[in-house]
Amino acid sequence: MIIEGDVIVADCAETAIEKFRQINLNAIEDYIQHDPIVGFTTFIMEMYHSLRRRLGMKS
Repeated sequence: MIIEGDVIVADCAETAIEKFRQINLNAIEDYIQHDPIVGFTTFIMEMYHSLRRRLGMKS
């Protein structure tokens, strides 16, 4: 087995998984904030979903 990245230390598996998810979410948010194309695309998609919800359409 090859371990890549930092080791996650936690009391239980659920805590380790939550820490792993948070690390990945932070990395994704950083990427979105620093890449204008990804940020703009995300904005358009969220506006589309918001409009569909307001009009009562199912996704």
